[in-house]
Amino acid sequence: MQGCDSRLFIVEDDPRSRKALGALASSLKIKYETFASAEEFLERYESSLSGCALLDYRLGGMDGLQLQGKLQAMNSMLSVVLISAHADVALAVRAMKNGALTLIEKPYQKDELSDAIHKAMKRSEEVRRMREGSADQRQHLESLTAQERQMVDLVLAGVPQKRAARLLKISLRTVNRLRAAIYRKMGVGSAVELTRIVTGLEGNAVNDVPVLADDVMRQESSLPSVQNRFGRTLSNACHDEIQDSARFIAYDLHDGPAQYLSMALTHLQSCEQGGDVRTAVRDAAFQNAKKLLMRGNDELRSFINGLHATSAAESIVDALRKLILAFENQLDIELLHDPKFTQPDPRVSTAIYRIVQESLANVIRHSQSRKARVEVRQDDGQFFVEIKDWGTGFEAEQIPPGRLGLGGIRERARSLGGEARVMSAPGEGTRVIVRIPFA
Repeated sequence: MQGCDSRLFIVEDDPRSRKALGALASSLKIKYETFASAEEFLERYESSLSGCALLDYRLGGMDGLQLQGKLQAMNSMLSVVLISAHADVALAVRAMKNGALTLIEKPYQKDELSDAIHKAMKRSEEVRRMREGSADQRQHLESLTAQERQMVDLVLAGVPQKRAARLLKISLRTVNRLRAAIYRKMGVGSAVELTRIVTGLEGNAVNDVPVLADDVMRQESSLPSVQNRFGRTLSNACHDEIQDSARFIAYDLHDGPAQYLSMALTHLQSCEQGGDVRTAVRDAAFQNAKKLLMRGNDELRSFINGLHATSAAESIVDALRKLILAFENQLDIELLHDPKFTQPDPRVSTAIYRIVQESLANVIRHSQSRKARVEVRQDDGQFFVEIKDWGTGFEAEQIPPGRLGLGGIRERARSLGGEARVMSAPGEGTRVIVRIPFA
């Protein structure tokens, strides 16, 4: 098998089904190869392969789910679609938990299977591009001099430039020169972007997570249809309630504890770096990580206890001040608010808090901006929240659907009768503007 281009790999032990699936691939103008068993496929598997692995669940010998597990263990770029005439809810959950794009029951609808194949091919191609980018970034990192690597360690630990100059026994001007050289070699424009790249490379981070995370909402929303298919009788209202509940649980975990854990991991990974400045790096990184982990732990306790992100005893403005402190080592944030800001009810307070939290995390991860502004005000029976940065910006209309972060911002506002708009363009920064009516 040649891994130079994406294709469909059909693993099906029934000759007629194998032929029919091949005919479907031909009609879609997709290159494909067929295999009668999982073992045959693995004998010819190469790590460079990308595309869709279309696996029948019941195969002679190793079954499709076991083959999926093998591919996952090999960190394969292939995206898996599982098909089965003997599907049930338990199988669907196991398949999706192991990373399958979807489970389709036989006899399948051609449109449904075609759509799943196209989505799987697209996802695999995105993973391939990300890995190729990571390989280039690793080469750039290895090209740094020993002194530049020491400087990287200090940047990752959040050590101020003046202190870095003292630790390295060089002038502040030399520190600036080193940082400029590092940014040029790594192809980045800020310390935030450098931190994201280096920790992803050296922390053994799963670089495919941004792609795979988009499927969480797709998988969650697909389970009720699987349940219906297998005879479960759930009312539409019950389906909606389950989906809404699961969706906001995902948003809360993504916007809250996951953000703090991710930032803490970034600082802890910098502790592993060597060099003469190791003690200073470790001290600074440890203190930053400790504070973030404590905040994440508090968020998890509140989440488990069913409490809101903001305490009923503190105002939303005070809660936002504390939130901004958690980002102080990564971003310069200005908070503006009405002097006599009316305290919203707990649901609105939580929505505002989470929206600001996720927006600031996006600024740090993606914008390359060194500053941001958060403004909360009220006017004519409405709460208004605006988060602005002066970063790289992006084509707002090209945001793919299903993004947990931006999707959560819009969904939170919509659930309270409001709306959220994202305004951005390349080179012009980003503004997130949210309107929520008084409860």
